[in-house]
This record gives sequence, C-alpha cells and structure tokens, in this order.
Amino acid sequence: MFKLVEDTTYTVEDIPALLDEAVKNGIHKSNTQIEYYNIVFAFDIETSNFLETDEDDLYDTDSEIYNFITGTKLKITERMCSDIPDINDIRKSLFGRVYLSKTSGVKVDSFYEELNRRYPWYFPEDIINPSDQLEQIIKVYQENTPQKKVTDNKRSIMYIWQLAINGRVVIGREWHEFLYAINTIVERLELYKNKRIIIYVHNLAFEFQFIRKMFEWQKVFAIDNRKPIYAFTKQGVEFRCSYILTNYSLAKLGEQLHKYKVSKLVGDLDYNLIRTPKTPLTDKEMQYCINDVLVVSAYIKECIETERNISRIPLTATGYCRRYVRHNCLYSGGKKGKQVQFNKYHELMLSMKIQSVEEYEQLKRAFAGGFTHAAARYSGQVIENADSIDFTSSYPYALLSEQYPMSSGKLVEIHSNEELEKYLKYYCCVFDVVLEGVEATFKYENYISVSKCGKKSNVVNNNGRVYSADMIALTITNVDFDIIRKTYKYKKCKIYNFRIYKKGYLPKEIIQSIIKLYKDKTTLKGVKGKEVEYLNSKGLLNAIYGMMVTDI
Repeated sequence: MFKLVEDTTYTVEDIPALLDEAVKNGIHKSNTQIEYYNIVFAFDIETSNFLETDEDDLYDTDSEIYNFITGTKLKITERMCSDIPDINDIRKSLFGRVYLSKTSGVKVDSFYEELNRRYPWYFPEDIINPSDQLEQIIKVYQENTPQKKVTDNKRSIMYIWQLAINGRVVIGREWHEFLYAINTIVERLELYKNKRIIIYVHNLAFEFQFIRKMFEWQKVFAIDNRKPIYAFTKQGVEFRCSYILTNYSLAKLGEQLHKYKVSKLVGDLDYNLIRTPKTPLTDKEMQYCINDVLVVSAYIKECIETERNISRIPLTATGYCRRYVRHNCLYSGGKKGKQVQFNKYHELMLSMKIQSVEEYEQLKRAFAGGFTHAAARYSGQVIENADSIDFTSSYPYALLSEQYPMSSGKLVEIHSNEELEKYLKYYCCVFDVVLEGVEATFKYENYISVSKCGKKSNVVNNNGRVYSADMIALTITNVDFDIIRKTYKYKKCKIYNFRIYKKGYLPKEIIQSIIKLYKDKTTLKGVKGKEVEYLNSKGLLNAIYGMMVTDI
C-alpha cells in the first residue's frame, strides 16, 4: 500500500518488511516483455562540496588591504566614467565586493587619503587626480584578491542518502549501506535484467556520477555527455531521471501534485556548510531530505494511477505528448479508418525522409534555441521601473500559423541572386554560408551566436553573440538569413550545400491536437474539480515543441 510517511524514517534493516508490503501492488509487463514491479522507488543524496587545498596553495596576497577595501561603496563621477572607458566592466567584476555608485558613497579622494595614511607603499601621495586614484585603488584591490591555483582539486562527499519505498523513507549515511539496501532489494524481489524495479532520481545526471562505478551496467542511455535519461544494472535495477520526465524543479514539481500532497522544503539546508556522514543533522535538515524523495514518490504514484501501471510511464516529458499526437495521427478515423489513416501517415513520412547522414548533420547544425541575451548597453546594471511583455503560447501559435518543410530535401546549385531570392521566397531552405567583413547594423542586439560559427576570424564577441568579424562560417535557414540581412552588413557572402524543401502547414491531425490541448488549458484553468485535467493539458501543450525537435 502506498502511503506518504513524513514523520518516520527507516533503516536498511527495515527493507524486507517494506518490500513484503509493497509487492502487493503487483508486477506488470511492458511492451518489450520486461516485467516491472509496480512499486514506487525514489532516491536522492545530499552532498558537501569543497576544494582540497593547503594554505600554500594560495597565491601570495595582502589579505589586510583586501579585507579593508572589501565592502566599500565609492561615489564615482561622470568625469571618472569618461576617463576610465571600461568602468562598467569593472563595476560588474567588483559587484558584491566593492560598489561603484553614481549617486551615493564615499568620495574617491577622501578614501584614497585614508588608504595613503594606512598603506603608503600601495597608495603614493603623488597620485592626486581622482580618476587616477580610483584606478590605483582598483588595481591594488584586484592584485590582492585571494586566488586559488588552477591545480585545486574539487571534492564532493555524500553525507546522507534517502531511498523511498512506496512513501516510506529509508535513510543511510554511508555508501556501503546503500549497496546493502540495493542487494537486499535484488535478492528479496529476485530481480534480473528482464524483471526489474524502477528507481526515480531527480536529476540523475548528478547522482549517477557517484554510483556509476558501484554497479555493472547493462545499458546507459544519455541525451548528452553525463546526462543519462536512464541506466539499468545487470541485477535488474533501473534508475530513471524524474527531472527529464517532468521538466520541473523539485519545488515546482510539488506544486503539480493533486492527490498526494507534499512539498519540497526550501531554505532549511545550508549548502555552504561542510558536512560528513558523521555530522549530526537537525530535525529540520532531516525533514528537508525526507521531503525531497517524497515529492518524487507522490508524483510517480499519481502517474501510475493515471497510466494504470508503472511500465506505461514514458521516459521524458515529451513522451506523453508524443504518444498523444501519434495516436491522433496514426489511429484516428474509427475502426474502419485506422488502417487508411496509418497508411496515409506512413506514405507522408516516407515522402519526407532525410536522404543522407550529411543532410541530417546539416539540419542539426542549423537548429538553434530561443533568443535570450542581455543587451550590451545595460548588461550588469540595475534597471528600475522596467516592464516586459510575453506572447501567450507562442510556440503552439507558431506551429499552427507558419509553414514548415513538408518534403524530402533537394540539393540545388545557386547560379544568380534572382534564383537565390526565388528559393528563399517559395521554399524552406537550409544552407551553409560564409560571410566576410561582417558588422552589426542593429545597435541594440546581435543575432548570430558565436557558438554556431564553425569557423570564425577576428570576432568581436558581445557576450556570446557576433558584433563583427572578418569571417564567419555557419549553417542557417531562410528565416535566419532574412534576419541576418536586416541586422548585419557584410562585404562577401558565399553559399554552399543549399537544400530546399516544399513549404506546407503541419498535418491536420497535429494541428487539431494542438488546438484541443490549448482549448483544454484555457477552459479548464481555475475550474474546480478539473485540476488534474488542466495540469495534464498544460503539460502536453508545453511539450509539443520539444517533441518535434528531439535528437535521434
């Protein structure tokens, strides 16, 4: 029986009894004929992080002068801002330690006099211009800022682990206890590679670095370096990432719960303290640890009740959405129409088949995320009375209103500007481009990402964006090219590997799926008794775009 127990913890010795109760939930086969116990497991660890250094590892600095200047607020003038061109960069680098304010603070010359009296060997009296005095203060402060050598060894130590079994939390302080717990579960449930349990871990990428050498792994599936979605051992223990399943932080995940109410505790664990497995924990700290795995347990239990068993829970947040849209596309039309519908989509997918590895890699190079970037004119400054706007459901709107590639790609040669403009106007295009003598014409923002430039020369980098360059080479779409021509000027443009695709709206069934989810999200919001349906439709709608850009 599943029950969230917040006021009691268990030890590894209690695991057999907890399992005997939990197995009453049964066992289910997945589509791949793997048997999964319908038991909710959630795992988490808490760690202390520190640098392994000796006093000799510090660079030689004058800590007294550093400590004296730290925390000072200096009033700077317009003349100083004019005399010191990089004053804004300096303000940003010193923020939180030394404050340079245009409205209040100690006068620079007064503070310099005080420094001259205390540390004349650093602050000679012949520096009399306030701008020069400020530069000297900054120079001395930066030179005496304590720094560690680059050979510092970062260390992390686990000081407590939590394993929830159907809402009961087993606590341990040592890794050997955790291994004992896993071995007990394996033996008690007679697990092997085709008879498994699933242990959910919120942000498996972190915990996996600690446990990766503790087990013999049958398979590890990752979406990026050190970002596993799931990993299962030869013993039949499958770890899955609940963060990738939900796309919610633990605090936000607690807000999504409807039936099993439990919330992540915030602020009760000071991560600046160094703890070890021997460090006593307060009741509040222990409760913080308990709730972390109970939040995940509650969410997975609600998923099981919705999906009917644990084997039907997808691996990622887009999995729910993909299943919903796939069903509408392939199996709608009633009993007689299912085969017709399936054949229709099978033909459509064949007509849009990617033709080569080179084309696939080019499409991947062209993909880019949303434009989120701090304006260089205001970066590092505090802006008051600011406002903002937001487009409601912007991604779903674009999916409904815009046209997309709806055919296989065709590699074409460009013989003239007129031919180029025709392709750009009537087709979806992807191509490689080399631009020379590039300079931004839009003064507030820069569109091209430095990271997207496969080759580049003499780039002026605006916090990750290209302001100007002697040469850049990148892969773009017709949409990108339109924006680049509006916001940059360049001396030469060379185009290679130009592919065209027929334009078209997304299939009707996909559009209808999006409209249905959007309608549910807007009409069910705030309706009493429809909270679960609202959260489901909102989650599915938010995952529509991600479903369409998932890498193979």
